[in-house]
Amino acid sequence: MHYHFRRLLRIYRSSFAPSASISLQRPASLPFITGDLFRSLSHYCVEFSCDLQDLYNIFSRSTQIPNSFRIFFSVSFLENENNRRDVLAFFYWLRVLSEDIRLTVLIHNGDLIPPGSFFVDLASFCEAVFCVNYLERSDVVKPLPIGLENLHLLNGGLIEDFRMANSLRVIGVSQERSVPVLCAFNESTNPLVREPLIRFFCRSQYSSRTRYSLKQYRLMLARSMFCLSPPGNGPDCHRTWEAIYHGSVPVVHRDYFHPELSSVLPVHVVSSYEEFLSLSVQDLIDLYKTYFRLKCDAIYAPYWIRKVS
Repeated sequence: MHYHFRRLLRIYRSSFAPSASISLQRPASLPFITGDLFRSLSHYCVEFSCDLQDLYNIFSRSTQIPNSFRIFFSVSFLENENNRRDVLAFFYWLRVLSEDIRLTVLIHNGDLIPPGSFFVDLASFCEAVFCVNYLERSDVVKPLPIGLENLHLLNGGLIEDFRMANSLRVIGVSQERSVPVLCAFNESTNPLVREPLIRFFCRSQYSSRTRYSLKQYRLMLARSMFCLSPPGNGPDCHRTWEAIYHGSVPVVHRDYFHPELSSVLPVHVVSSYEEFLSLSVQDLIDLYKTYFRLKCDAIYAPYWIRKVS
C-alpha cells in the first residue's frame, strides 16, 4: 500500500522549484505522518542561519521569482528571537522584490513554537501558515499534527512496526482489546501535568503498571482500547500518533489539542481525565466501538499533502 503513497509524493514534488542548498531528502515514513513529511513538501528548507542566507542568494540571482512556493522552518530555528527577526526581514525583502508572491510557510520539527506576536507579523506576508503545536484559532495560521518521530532519529522503533499494526485498521479487523486504558509515559517530562495524572490513574479502577520496554509498550498499545496522552514537551506528542496507528484511541485534554485536529482525528477529547477514568468498562467498550467505525483519512500523509498544497 505504501508504494501508492510514495508515488503520490513524487508526483506532488514534480512541480517544485529548485530547492535551497540543503537536502530535503530524509528516510520516508509513508503512509504515516511525521515532521519530515512536511519538510519534504516544501520547496525550501530553513533549519540554520546559513539556509536563510542561501535563500537570499537564490532569489537575488533569480531572473524570475516564482509566484507560489512553500518554505519549511524548523521550530528549533525559530526559538531564537534574532532568527525570527531575520525571517520577517527576509519576507519583507521578498515583498519588495515582488508583491504577487503567494507564500506558504510550514513550521515543524520541534516543541516550543514562537510567541503569538510572531505569527501575527508572519501572517501579513503569507497566504497560509501551518504550524505544529499551534492552539489558537486563526484564519491564516492552521495546526499541523506532530505525527510519529522522524525516522532518521531511529528512536521510535522501525516503521514496519507501525505498518504491521496499522494494517489491521486499514482492512477493518478488530483486535482483542483486553486493556481498557493504558497509561505509559515518562512523568518527568512535563511533571506539572503528568505526575498528578499518574497518581490519579494508580488510584483508579484501571490501575496497572506504567513503565514498559519499547517492545512491551507496542504490544500494550495493540491490546488497549484507550491510551492516556497528556502533553509532553509540547501540546501534541508522538504517543498520540503511536496509539492511533496501533488502533488505540488516545485520550487528550481539550486545552492542549486544537479543535481543527480533533474534528478529523480518532482522538477522545476530555475536559477532565478524572471524569474519563470514572467511566465503566462497558462505557469504554461502547465508546471505543464508535471510534473504530470512523473513516479517518487525516491520519495518513495524502490528506495533509492535499491540505498544504
